Amino acid sequence: ARGVGAERGRRGRERELESFRRAAGASSDGVAVLDDEEDVDVDETHAEVYGYDRPDDLVGTTWRQLYDDDEADRIESEAFPVLASDGHWCGVATGQRPDGSTFPTELSLATVGDGRTVCTVRDNTERVDRERELESFQRALDEAADGVAILDGGEYTYVDQTHVDMYGFDSTDQLLGDTWRKLYDDDEVARLEAEAFPALESEGYWRGKVTGSRPDGSTFPAELSLTIVDDGRLVCTVRDETERRERERELELKEQAMDEATVGIQ
Repeated sequence: ARGVGAERGRRGRERELESFRRAAGASSDGVAVLDDEEDVDVDETHAEVYGYDRPDDLVGTTWRQLYDDDEADRIESEAFPVLASDGHWCGVATGQRPDGSTFPTELSLATVGDGRTVCTVRDNTERVDRERELESFQRALDEAADGVAILDGGEYTYVDQTHVDMYGFDSTDQLLGDTWRKLYDDDEVARLEAEAFPALESEGYWRGKVTGSRPDGSTFPAELSLTIVDDGRLVCTVRDETERRERERELELKEQAMDEATVGIQ
């Protein structure tokens, strides 16, 4: 009877582990089973995520070799107590591959009936990169009170409506996929290429005055800021300086009139 019960228990545990594997396979996560902190079962996805050619490269080794010492200590101090008390833990970790490269992961640990630990891991590199890209873009939007555009290889990949309106266009489609050069006359394009782009290459940032050109031939003064973000794209923010220039001109005329009046009184 005890033998029958033990066999049923073993089969139950195997079914439980198999359910973990199916769930991991459906979600493209890697899965490994640990017994006394050593990998006893590793799927191909888990091995690939951590930079190994075959699952057998990890079987019989400790999970600690997949992280640097500080990260392994952190997981041990943060995850294992929760795993012992609650039977499961989920969090983020920084994995380390044999070549020394690191990558962000989402890690889930669960204790199964026989006391072994099932580990599922997801490479979060793409998600983290997208978040960083969004944060960079959001910072640009937050810092800009005016028109914003993003260029890749000299062509617009994003243009907000303020930018479109400022340069006298009706819709973003008129600029997307086109070059920034259509927004300036030839002399201004040449000046920007000579002044702004060398500064961008050396410092990653340039800010200065420009004269924009609209499709109807009219021009306007603007303040232009250019910033290269982490992925190499160019964020452009532009401010129409027409009203400020007009106020400055009005002030100059008033000061001139006051000076002339003072001379007349003398």
